[in-house]
Amino acid sequence: MIAATAGALVLLAALGDCPEDAATLAAEADSLVAAGVPRPDTASLDRARRLYRRARVLAPSPAYSLRAADLACAAGDEEECGDLLSEAAETSPGSLSTSDRLVLARRAESRRAWRHAIVQYRALKSSAPDVSLASWADAQVRRLEIEEEAQAIPAPAAVPPPEARLALAEARRALAAGDLPKARERVGIAQRLAPGYPEAALVLAGLETREGRVPEAIRAYRETLAADPNRVEALVGLANLLWDEPDRAAKEEALSLTDRAAASRPDAPSLLRTAALRWAEWGDAPNALSRLDAYRRRVGPEEKRTTDSLRETLARRVDAALSGAVPPEEAEAPELSSPAVDEWKVAQAYVRRGDAASLAAALDHLREAERRDPTFAPAPELAGAVYEKQGDLSLAQKAYERAIAADPARAATYDRLAFLLARQPGKETEAVEAWRRAEQAGSSEAPFALAESAVREGRRGDALALYRRYLAESPGGVHTEEVTRSIARLESRQRQGRGALGAAAAAFLLAAAFLAFRRFGGRTFAEWIRANPARAREARPVVGRLRHEVVKHGGLLLADATKRLSEPDAEARGRTAALLQSRLFGGSGARGLLAESADAFERLRVLAREDGVRLNLERKDPLFSPIAGGCAILRRLERPLSRIAEDGDADPGTVSRLERAADLFGSASGAGISRALDDASSTIVRRSDLQGILEAICAEKGLDPCPALEWKGPELAVRIHRADWETIWRNLFGNALDASSREVRLGVFSELRRDAVTGAPVARIVLADDAARPLTSDMIRGRGADRGWGIVADLLRRSDGSADVSPAPAAGFAKGVVLEVPAVEPEAPA
Repeated sequence: MIAATAGALVLLAALGDCPEDAATLAAEADSLVAAGVPRPDTASLDRARRLYRRARVLAPSPAYSLRAADLACAAGDEEECGDLLSEAAETSPGSLSTSDRLVLARRAESRRAWRHAIVQYRALKSSAPDVSLASWADAQVRRLEIEEEAQAIPAPAAVPPPEARLALAEARRALAAGDLPKARERVGIAQRLAPGYPEAALVLAGLETREGRVPEAIRAYRETLAADPNRVEALVGLANLLWDEPDRAAKEEALSLTDRAAASRPDAPSLLRTAALRWAEWGDAPNALSRLDAYRRRVGPEEKRTTDSLRETLARRVDAALSGAVPPEEAEAPELSSPAVDEWKVAQAYVRRGDAASLAAALDHLREAERRDPTFAPAPELAGAVYEKQGDLSLAQKAYERAIAADPARAATYDRLAFLLARQPGKETEAVEAWRRAEQAGSSEAPFALAESAVREGRRGDALALYRRYLAESPGGVHTEEVTRSIARLESRQRQGRGALGAAAAAFLLAAAFLAFRRFGGRTFAEWIRANPARAREARPVVGRLRHEVVKHGGLLLADATKRLSEPDAEARGRTAALLQSRLFGGSGARGLLAESADAFERLRVLAREDGVRLNLERKDPLFSPIAGGCAILRRLERPLSRIAEDGDADPGTVSRLERAADLFGSASGAGISRALDDASSTIVRRSDLQGILEAICAEKGLDPCPALEWKGPELAVRIHRADWETIWRNLFGNALDASSREVRLGVFSELRRDAVTGAPVARIVLADDAARPLTSDMIRGRGADRGWGIVADLLRRSDGSADVSPAPAAGFAKGVVLEVPAVEPEAPA
């Protein structure tokens, strides 16, 4: 403001005794210009400009700004001319002429303000007096849109130095030899020497995956894709890791990555099958069916037969649907500095459009990029991809060879060249040579291609070594399943050639591996339920029946039976064996104890399989393996018990095995099973946690100060998921704060009760307030399940709880909201 006033005073001093009327000033300026027709002299033009400046100070208007802009342009002052035209455009957009729009557009272009220039050209197009000018303006808009898109494309990463490539080669050798610490050290050196080196990040991702470091592997795969967005090995590896993550966003990204990988590799139909299976598991039958049909079109009859059942299931689902109608900061990768980068970016933008005219324009820009910098490898590499899209494989091959000559370290270029040669008849030898060069450059795809070539040539030992190297470097790669089958096939042939002794040794190792897998593979019940607490509600009745029918009654039955079978009375032994046989194996339409146990185990396994988890209850689980062991012993006693029932002669071996089964049932920790369920599905009600929720609600509503929560009663563990519990209290506190125009008083009263019928523990928690607004039980239960009280009632019902309204639980309160929720049995004092 002060600067503007000072400027005005200076202008007044310069003008001297000029009239103070804006119109008079403008008229005088126009007369000065008119007197100098066809071109006024410099002094008259300068005075006219000063007069218009004074007129604009006295009476700002678009007309004065436009006239002053004309004078500035006539004087050659393009900067002020543009400023005045912009000022007129802001206050009166319709007042600008075609030439004014053109001046503003050119000015914006010179400043690389593409968006502003596009706006002016579009306005010029809409107001153009003839079709040719409108067509020209439209062409400028398309050109500037390409420039704007190109500006957003990052420059390619710098070429890694020879030291980084040497460190990566050593890391690969160490990885193939199984020396993981050395491999990690060498990869770290390569990344420090060349941040953003995609080949190094890809090797690191495989290393992290092998060691089970999932977050680190995900970060390494993302680093690879940041430098090379179309690297299929990185797309597949990242998708595999994200698909195993429990949250929804990770699985959605995994679906997108799998689709991208399948689209970029039409020669690998297994990616389409993987995509179909994942979309089916996701619950999107139409997407799953489309990908499965695409897979079936590319494979043979045998592969089709293996997916017939899946296709029928997906087709039924589609018909039914239609009928119903922050990671830590890392060093940034240096960008490649080259005079060709801008042309390459523009070409990238054209290639993304994909039409024939855009591809031709992209090639023009790429030729210019190569002319500016023949050592800029990304330009001929992109040109090769464009030639491939146009179907000119000869020019594509030459472009890739130019890219390799410019930068021999780019493994992705070797991959492109090798794939191109492999598709052309008669160039198999050249393709193999290209794959060898790709392998030397650090390609993760090359070991697989070279292994396939070795198989065709009968070099099984070389093929096996290359296959194993591929698995070591790319444990989640595109060809993992195919490589695993190929390794098994080659190893089988090797075993057959070594003779009977070698075959026996291999069989023993396989059996040991299988037994180890059965013993140590899979997850325990506690691990599964802890990772999937929402399953506790479905698992609880299954576990409860198993505890009641098998562990408790079965244990008592066996303990009593072993005593009776040791009695001297043969008739009593016979009756005991007959009763035991009936109770264990069933009869007269009744299910036996062993069938109940097997059914419970299978129902738990089915629930876990729905979450993608394999339970190992029989061998690995400390809670369930005693039950499984006891049942296994009992299954082998059916015939001995039949003989005892017939003749009453009980042999010591049968009694001993019954005692062993009884001991196993007795060692099964039913309390431990219940504790695992409670730990996964329960939430402890603490004053500090509820106060934290209340303060968060106060912050959201802008309430200061926030009321302190009064508390009376013990801290209890309730059987309800933590997220649901927090949602309930957010709604309760929000309604309580909204119900009063003053600072509300809030209190929580808790107590543990027992169900009158079952004796099960029930937590009774009352939220009391002193708000005058009435609240009834119908107001809670009658609301929709998507709003306020309705959310509270619905979440409580899903956890076998309830909500009600009660009188004030203590003096100073007006009413209380009563929550009754199943509670966890408190542990007895030691």
